Formats: sequence, C-alpha cells, structure tokens
Amino acid sequence: MWHSSVTNIRCPLPIPDLPSPAHPLPSPGIKSRQVGITDRGNMDRTRGWYDAQCQGAANDYCRYVGDAPNVWWSCALAGSNNEYSPAGLFTEAGMRRVPC
Repeated sequence: MWHSSVTNIRCPLPIPDLPSPAHPLPSPGIKSRQVGITDRGNMDRTRGWYDAQCQGAANDYCRYVGDAPNVWWSCALAGSNNEYSPAGLFTEAGMRRVPC
C-alpha cells in the first residue's frame, strides 16, 4: 500500500516508484532525489518515493525507521544530504488527508 503523510509540509500524493539513482533529471526548480540512501526503512512497513515537499515530483524517500519502541515516519528529502527527518515532522496518516 503506497500512502504517505505529512503534517507540517502539505502534500497528499503517494506515488509508487522503485528507488533508483537512474531516474531522469528533474525539471528546473525541482530538487533532485538523494542517491545512496542507506536506510531503506522497515521492510514490512510502507515505504517509497513521495512528493513530501509539494514540488510536483515524487523525489522524497519516506519510510518507517528506527527500532521499537522508537519507530517514526521519516523522509529523506530531495535536495538534502540528511536521510532522516525529525520524528513527528511527517506522519503516514496525515499526508492522505492534507492536499497541497
């Protein structure tokens, strides 16, 4: 099931895509996907490429990270070198309800 959520940044569009550095160059003004993400997230939970920054491209890799009881929805945002977002900034449930 490909759904994502964002509470502080607004965008609802879960877009299935396979993580790959072999994607086309983004349009001008669109941030590029991070390459070399080492933490792909918990394999039994939702994960994939989303448009968490509402830039019109599914270039943010979001997934559940951490070990119980400290598991959170985290996004490796396009245009950034940090593969984790702070706990609580993004939530899987929130993105389904909040439009860009």
